[in-house]
Amino acid sequence: MFEKSLIVLMIGCFLLGMATKAEVEGVKEEAEKELVKSEANPEMGAHETLIKLSEEPALYKAKISQVTPQSGIITGGIIAYGHYIKPPYKIEIRNDTMLFVNGIQILPQLPSELEIEEKRRGKIRREEKYSKADSIAKPYQKRLHSLFDEMDNIYKLLEPKVGRVKAADSIYKLVEAETLIVEIDTNFVGEDDCSFSIVYFMPGYSERPDDLIGGILLLEGGNSLSGYTSSSGAGQNLKKKRDYVKYRKDFIEERLKENYVILCSSFNKAMNLLMPYYFWMVLDVLKNNDLTPEDKIGKLGEITPLAVEKSRKEIIYNFDPSEWPERK
Repeated sequence: MFEKSLIVLMIGCFLLGMATKAEVEGVKEEAEKELVKSEANPEMGAHETLIKLSEEPALYKAKISQVTPQSGIITGGIIAYGHYIKPPYKIEIRNDTMLFVNGIQILPQLPSELEIEEKRRGKIRREEKYSKADSIAKPYQKRLHSLFDEMDNIYKLLEPKVGRVKAADSIYKLVEAETLIVEIDTNFVGEDDCSFSIVYFMPGYSERPDDLIGGILLLEGGNSLSGYTSSSGAGQNLKKKRDYVKYRKDFIEERLKENYVILCSSFNKAMNLLMPYYFWMVLDVLKNNDLTPEDKIGKLGEITPLAVEKSRKEIIYNFDPSEWPERK
């Protein structure tokens, strides 16, 4: 009788603070309208371009300082960050995990000014976006956090008296009345604990009706609430980085000796290979003054190893005829 009266009382308290179905549906309808507007207008939302085309040439410029050694590999060629690196080539590993060619760092790749500016503007936009999202989501977050606290309190009260199965079942019935929550699953942990996998719609952060947020809420019998848990992947260990840099050094030296031209770009982690024939095709396009930059971007795109458009722009906007060899 005690637990039945307690549950009835708590249901009443829960329902007073829950979002009405009409309220949530109204927010979802607004999210759907905003989505339709952003898809119809490419200048809005996620579709908006951070960098204008007129700004690109200056932001693609890469300042390098190459040091031509007196001896080294004299076959093949290297294009680094849009610049042709003059032979002979000296490939060296520094600090175990960094790879340099003629004094230029190629691993890890150097970020371009374009990337740096995109990240800077993206950060500003995210801050503006989340500031707005925070103001919208705040009352709903407060309601859900209050709900989670109450789930913890109820579990602590009921679990010792009726067992965790009945306690979890009672909480499940209460929580499923909250219209922000889309899905909830229970799982028993240890001897007397229970975890809830909760998926919910959060106005402000859920930009479209099917954008959902989820987490794990662990309720501990007689102990404090652990709250949401998340996991993050471990980074690459030092040995793997060392092995990778050594592999790349050997790869570059072998390909140069086979007379390949190696393309190192800020925009492509793979080091693409150009056969001599394609290298001279690239140089012909770059030197053709009858072509506009847009024409050159398209022409270079016809060469398979230059599939990444930003890598093509990097070459075009950094082209200096004095750096490149004469056509053979």
